[in-house]
Amino acid sequence: GAGRDVLSRLLYAGRFSLAGALLALVIAVVIGVTTGLIAGYYHGWFDTVSSWVAGLVMALPGIVLLLAARSVLGLSMWTAMAIFGVLISPAFFRLVYAAVTAVRSELYVDAARVAGLSDMRIIGRHILTVVRAPVIIQSAMVLGIAIAIQAGLDFLGLGDLSIPTWGTLLNDGFPNIY
Repeated sequence: GAGRDVLSRLLYAGRFSLAGALLALVIAVVIGVTTGLIAGYYHGWFDTVSSWVAGLVMALPGIVLLLAARSVLGLSMWTAMAIFGVLISPAFFRLVYAAVTAVRSELYVDAARVAGLSDMRIIGRHILTVVRAPVIIQSAMVLGIAIAIQAGLDFLGLGDLSIPTWGTLLNDGFPNIY
């Protein structure tokens, strides 16, 4: 390099790359798990509307939409990762919705309902425990995807150059390969 410590730059840039990916993950989990729990447990009109919206968001070309949003809203990595979190939230919605739909008719849920537990208590105590493991596994995959998307956008030069990220470091080091 140019006399710079590459390891310290990599570690410093990792803070921003991981924080951006974590932002996308938190937004996706909050939106996807919450709506999946509500739609799967209660069914009705919310189930219909949220399933339709999830299908619509999944049908959109994510990268194209992310690039368009970045050109309109600016080159902020935080905004881009927040938008990516919204775009990836239907994956959590579908996962949680399927698990809740399978569990809501189980005998222990009916027994909890007969015992007089509130819906929030049943969801928090009995249904959320079933959903927890698949959500954790999905979260690990989404975190990796978010890091790759964020690094890819910054590598292509479509990011905020004032924030050091892994993609920016790759972009800086790319000319040195030749």
